Amino acid sequence: MIEVTHGVIIMRFKPFLIGIISIAIITSLSGCKPKVWVYDFALESSLIRGDEEWHPNSDNYSFSSGLILDDAGVVAPHYYNGDFSVTLDFKLDTSPSDTAYIEFLLLSYAGGMEWEGGILIPDAGSATSTLYLFMYTPSTGSQYPGSVPIAALLYEIGDNTIKIDKVGDLLKFSVNGTLIASCLLIVGYERDSLYPYFGCFYVEADECVFKTVTIEYKGDQVLID
Repeated sequence: MIEVTHGVIIMRFKPFLIGIISIAIITSLSGCKPKVWVYDFALESSLIRGDEEWHPNSDNYSFSSGLILDDAGVVAPHYYNGDFSVTLDFKLDTSPSDTAYIEFLLLSYAGGMEWEGGILIPDAGSATSTLYLFMYTPSTGSQYPGSVPIAALLYEIGDNTIKIDKVGDLLKFSVNGTLIASCLLIVGYERDSLYPYFGCFYVEADECVFKTVTIEYKGDQVLID
């Protein structure tokens, strides 16, 4: 009788235990979901939103349905650690004879150390558009460890998206949803704090208009002082 009664008690509590386990699993999985931060340049028409401020390297920028950079670049308001991704949406209005030069990097200047890494597209909109991997440290200087033709992926007239995924010490890149075969390994930098940056050079005013930046992150987002 005791065994039977005890068995019944256990059976009665099984749904309860399963419920607790299910909640724990769901909570654990939800904790793995990345946080999302979005900046819409067309909506804001400014580099400042509340206490968040993009940091330009010159005054050569303006707004017209988005951010226009004329031989200029901007650093995001925050730095990030851990794994994160940065998605840059922009519109091109170029031609084979009138292209844009786009830089899309992660930067760090913490603790007196310098590191830059990401991609350069010096001829965006041409029939020979090529994506170059780029990395810089003070000890090695500028390095270009690989390149990939992307003319078939990039729209010379229309909306485009490029993305950097940081996973551990590896940077992966995508163009309009297509993952690029070449990756970049972070070397020469030991800290885990990186700032998104993008820039545009050698273009007429409306050839390249940056629309939105979307950052998904699992680590910390820290506002730049």
